[in-house]
Amino acid sequence: MWRRMAVGLLAAALLIGYGLVAQRQASGNTLAAPTAITANLVVSTSTYLAGAGVDAGAAVEVAPDRTLVYAGKLTAGVNFGLTPISLLNGGSGALLRLNAAGTAVLAVTRIGGSVDDMDLDHAGGAIAVVGDFGLAYLNPAASELLWTRPLGSGTKRVAVANGGKVVALAGKTLSVYDPGGNLLGQWTLPNSRVNDVAIDAASASVYVAGDDNKTLPSNLPVRVVYLYSYSFAGTRKWANYDWPGSQLAGNAADTKYPYLNIGRDGYLYLAASADGGNNMLRSDPHSLSQPAPVVGFDNYNQTSNISGAINLGFYARYDAADGTIRKAQFVLTRKDDGRGNSFNPLAIAADELGNVYVGGQAAYKLAARDGQQIDGQTLAVYSGYEASVLIVRPDFTAPRLLWTSWTGPGANHNSLVNGVAAGRGIAAMAANSSGGTLLTANALQAAGSNPSSTNPDGFLAVWQAQAPALGPADFYDVPTDSLWYSYVHYLAQNGIVNGTSPGYFSPNANTTRGQFAKMVSLGFALPAYTPTAPSFHDVAASSIFYPYIEAAVQAGIVGGYSQDAQCGGPGTAPCYLPNTSISRVQVVIITVRAKGWPLITPGAASFRDLPPSYQFYREVETAVQRGVINGYTQEAPCGGAGTAPCFLPNNPATRGQLSKVLYLAITAPTAAAAEAKPSPQSTMEVNY
Repeated sequence: MWRRMAVGLLAAALLIGYGLVAQRQASGNTLAAPTAITANLVVSTSTYLAGAGVDAGAAVEVAPDRTLVYAGKLTAGVNFGLTPISLLNGGSGALLRLNAAGTAVLAVTRIGGSVDDMDLDHAGGAIAVVGDFGLAYLNPAASELLWTRPLGSGTKRVAVANGGKVVALAGKTLSVYDPGGNLLGQWTLPNSRVNDVAIDAASASVYVAGDDNKTLPSNLPVRVVYLYSYSFAGTRKWANYDWPGSQLAGNAADTKYPYLNIGRDGYLYLAASADGGNNMLRSDPHSLSQPAPVVGFDNYNQTSNISGAINLGFYARYDAADGTIRKAQFVLTRKDDGRGNSFNPLAIAADELGNVYVGGQAAYKLAARDGQQIDGQTLAVYSGYEASVLIVRPDFTAPRLLWTSWTGPGANHNSLVNGVAAGRGIAAMAANSSGGTLLTANALQAAGSNPSSTNPDGFLAVWQAQAPALGPADFYDVPTDSLWYSYVHYLAQNGIVNGTSPGYFSPNANTTRGQFAKMVSLGFALPAYTPTAPSFHDVAASSIFYPYIEAAVQAGIVGGYSQDAQCGGPGTAPCYLPNTSISRVQVVIITVRAKGWPLITPGAASFRDLPPSYQFYREVETAVQRGVINGYTQEAPCGGAGTAPCFLPNNPATRGQLSKVLYLAITAPTAAAAEAKPSPQSTMEVNY
């Protein structure tokens, strides 16, 4: 089935952003900073994502540019007024990209008949999905299929490391790929059940968790959770738990359904269920005789006063390198008479600060449930298992930051959380409803489609999360694990670049020719130059870019357009087109000439789309030799089979890309000798 198996429910999707509570701004499209813990979770959106058919969510993630990516199953034709992108015979399988508040759908990608799971590269943004089509690796916009690989049958899960390596699970077989789709390792586990996978770039490790059938000394069966770490090639590094049944006489309760995630704080996280308090998860994963560092502070994480069959929730933090457990905690609900009741964890995540997010399904009833609100609406009377999100502090101590459901009016409620994500000041949760209603606010779809156990509805909500404090040269959308961080941080620290708005750099946005002229002028400390008459009709002396463009012209670094047709009509030439997006090759030309590097002419071209006859072949090859640019090595962005590697010279350069080029050129040693730079007059026709 789709992603989870819990009390027989189908999986659908609720995407929510998390935040500890806060005030929504009037626009509804931006999120205010969290203020204090409260019983009222003010969301930026809480909405159904459903049609008349089966709607099931598999996962949700926060992309590097602070957009949200939601994956699952969505009735064909429900495209929110957009023309969907179709990949791999796109049908009901769906990826939705939404703005940071979740109030607007930016794009709909239809891929296959069902998406079972999704993850993305937190640094670069590439997306990996698994479903009835196998494994697919997409660009950050989910608009291009970079590569695809077949998968076997069974449970399908996927995880992506920073930098783009991927691990996919199909049944009991793990496959690890590099960002180009090359197989790094593949192996099959002999265990009874394989439930989830994770992957970490920092420790070069793959993780897999599940549970095994074992036999107790009493000859009774018991399920035992295991957590393994492997190299990318499949060599075992370490094992947690996985005790033989003969050693579990005092730990006879089943442990099962483990889920994994590498938190944005760099730790490995596991969430699982246990059928009673006498379970082996209370012990150190490397020594049954040693207690685990379990934190407890009230009756909702103490495994006492339990009778009958209930599921305790468990979550823990581990060192990704060696599996050492750092913190752990149990969680359960309580009936009115104080007896323990079930909480089933089905997803886990952690933000940059180490706050831990656990999604799942709760029985009656949550701590402090009476009076809990969603956007000022009090939760309805409990009428069945309810989708729930729990947020705890980095040290797992009191008080909890949040523990809520979204239960609305109606009988026979049945919902569960399928996925949680948190980062860059946003959190998200994916869930589904197969009975009753869920509370909505500022909704894309205010009502569901009369969900049932065979026809569930998806759901979405978003709110503000805590975010790390920013330094003066840092941006929320260029975190320290971003591909662009070192370049952007250096340039911002030296006053060469600014953000697009307070706290944001927009690394995936295009840059104008005027903006880049300013960056180059500041980055290479060009002498100021303000002629009495402007060089271009469209860059007046009053323009904010005037002194920078003129300085670059005087230095022989930039030219403009000399033909009226290029500039906009009769009498408009010469022009510079300062508001036009700068292309990748224009960035290279200007940077190479600003640095003064001698031009080279290699015998073989580095890129298939830039032969030696290309006008700026020497500038591009010089930049390649100096190590300041790379092309595309995958055929999909280049245009198909036989087109890679390519440079795509006329594509717009993003702010992240040109920051890298500028940084590498500015900090590179100065050339011993440089060829003479062309004068502005002699280069007017080259349009750079």
